Amino acid sequence: VIAGNENYSPDPLTYAGEDSPFTNISESKNRTMVIAEIDLIRYNFFSKKQNIVDVHFGLGYKFMKSLSGFQSSNNAYFFKPEIDEYNFNSTFIFQSKENRYFSLSYSIGYANAHLYEIDNGGKATGHGISQSYDVGFYFLRDRLFKNGKVHHGIELQFNKIDIDNVSDPLSIVDAFKIEQLGLLYSYGIGYGGDNTIGDEAYSDLLNNDFISAVEKFQNFKSINNVRGRSKEIDEIIAFGIKQIPYQMFEKALEDYKKGYLEQSLWWLNKALPLADEYLIEKINQRRIIIISELLRGDFNNKDINTQIDIIKDLKFYDGENEELNNKLSSLYIKKANYYLSKDNFFDSYFLYKEAMLLNPYNEVVISQNLKAYISKVLDYAYKYLQKNDYVIAYEILSLISEFANESDVTRALSNIAYNSIDDEKIAELRKRIQGILYSERYDADVNLSNIHLNQNYFVIVDMLGHPIEKVTKRRFDNIYDFATFKIADQNYNLFFKNKLLIDIERPK
Repeated sequence: VIAGNENYSPDPLTYAGEDSPFTNISESKNRTMVIAEIDLIRYNFFSKKQNIVDVHFGLGYKFMKSLSGFQSSNNAYFFKPEIDEYNFNSTFIFQSKENRYFSLSYSIGYANAHLYEIDNGGKATGHGISQSYDVGFYFLRDRLFKNGKVHHGIELQFNKIDIDNVSDPLSIVDAFKIEQLGLLYSYGIGYGGDNTIGDEAYSDLLNNDFISAVEKFQNFKSINNVRGRSKEIDEIIAFGIKQIPYQMFEKALEDYKKGYLEQSLWWLNKALPLADEYLIEKINQRRIIIISELLRGDFNNKDINTQIDIIKDLKFYDGENEELNNKLSSLYIKKANYYLSKDNFFDSYFLYKEAMLLNPYNEVVISQNLKAYISKVLDYAYKYLQKNDYVIAYEILSLISEFANESDVTRALSNIAYNSIDDEKIAELRKRIQGILYSERYDADVNLSNIHLNQNYFVIVDMLGHPIEKVTKRRFDNIYDFATFKIADQNYNLFFKNKLLIDIERPK
């Protein structure tokens, strides 16, 4: 700048000759231009990766035009340049804080220029390369009662255009170069801007929603490509995992206050495997309180099956709860008694057995019921054996073999024999039943001292040879074989359960 005259140098034009016809170009008014710029396409490659660094690439268009033209010194030419630029733009944005960010931009493109016109209608044009550099610092502010954020920015910008391929019909200009340096203040309003899953996770963390935050941070970690962030994310995830059971406990308390007792139990059950010792104690105390309240409701007004279903559901939340086990044991005993009254020996047997496991203190009650159970089972076994229906008889007898002692069986058999029709087979049947129950050795009338109960079918076949007749039946999960062997000109029926000898009979 030439002081006082407001003239600028050097001359942006490079001439073919020594003299310049555009002597007024050094004046400031002849160097004032208007610029319009637009981004046509821009893509953020890190939009879904993380929110610290954004990298934008896109295409843009810029138009530059001189505000005032001027005649050459000989008034033969009119100089008023216009330039069209088609650029490839790249921008790097760094935002380490929510309320401010930095940017670094660079663009390069093709510039097409119209330089001056000749009075006779000709014009000088040219094309070349344009480049632009920009560094910016921006602040974000909320808009009062309105959506979007206000962006205030300070930008330092440098532009350079080299039109070095000039088509001049008068061969006056060889090249045209422009360099611009400016300090700009920018103002804008930004809308939208999708949060990444990392932003959502951080927001959940601030709101104490650790369950959602940990899940989202784990997903964010898998797609985050910024080095040096993984350690920080791992620390946040580790912190969140420790807080999750406490959040679950708080949700359980909230549901409890609202009266959602089963939902509260569900949260407590979810929290228990993740909890520390301090929280485990609080969870167990709360579970006992809730279960007790559930059992004190209209529970006893429901039928037995409904009560059992409710207890089973509650045991899902606290399988070792003593109160639940005792209650379920008592219900099983009631249901087993009902089955026994209907001669359903198999279902009643398993219910008695399960009731004993759930509450060993019910042994006295169950033992009293089992005495009646044993008598009924033996009574039915007699009937089936007398009808030679061995499959059902042996299956029923197997039910009491686990828990019936010999004195109970003997006493029950005596009662049955006394109350039954006088039959000479009763004594034999009693002996056979005792043998079945206690695996006593049972020999037929002939000498079969090498054959005894619980002996394997194939061992007996090796000793006696193959049977002259064999029938196999399946009952429940058991396989029964009824084989007839000929020994010393006498036929003997041997009965096997799962290939083990359970009885011997000589046909009359």
